[in-house]
Amino acid sequence: MQTKYINPYLAGILLGLVLLFSFLIAGRGIGASGAVNQVVVKGYEISSIDHIYVEKYQPTEPITQNWIMIEVFGIFLGALLSAKLAGRIKPGIMKGVNMTNRKRLISAASGGILMGIGARLAGGCTSGQAL
Repeated sequence: MQTKYINPYLAGILLGLVLLFSFLIAGRGIGASGAVNQVVVKGYEISSIDHIYVEKYQPTEPITQNWIMIEVFGIFLGALLSAKLAGRIKPGIMKGVNMTNRKRLISAASGGILMGIGARLAGGCTSGQAL
């Protein structure tokens, strides 16, 4: 049985509208890499390590009230609810024919780390890269 997905063109249009309304309503775009940034900064703060990165990106509000952390939490809950309603929650690792689980996990982690570093160096975010 083939899994039905939303039309990718319609999904792109809907994502663009979500981004537009995000700017109109919240005054900010959507993005998740900033949440990782906030967690790293908080980790530096907790460990008392002085670093210029911490000073530059220090959040002005508590991490639990930071808009991007709330957004990422909402994304997680929304994705979980969507997957549950669609009956698509099942454990497993998606991979190609000639790929081991270990190679797939290493490839995914390496690619994600490089994409995150590239996005932050460019002053953007991984969501912007995807869009």
